[in-house]
Amino acid sequence: MCDSYELREFISNHTQHYYDDHHGYWIGLTDKAKVGQWLWVNGSNQNQTDGFWNNQTGGNCVLTVPNNPPLANWKAASCFMENRWICESRALI
Repeated sequence: MCDSYELREFISNHTQHYYDDHHGYWIGLTDKAKVGQWLWVNGSNQNQTDGFWNNQTGGNCVLTVPNNPPLANWKAASCFMENRWICESRALI
């Protein structure tokens, strides 16, 4: 989950742009169950008025777009688009 500004900034600074401006990295946030109710893969809510949105329309899944500022790099897109994923795991150290 991209639940902090620091994590969003880290992701923004460490992901590379690929293909075109419409492709980014899926972050595990969707409103497929109920339109307008954004949920993370673990079931927790994401506030729709959070200031990280570049675009809230256009699809039911959310991706982060490289090279956009961390406070405006989320974009709603069709869940059927083929994009890369960002996965969270425990640190190995």
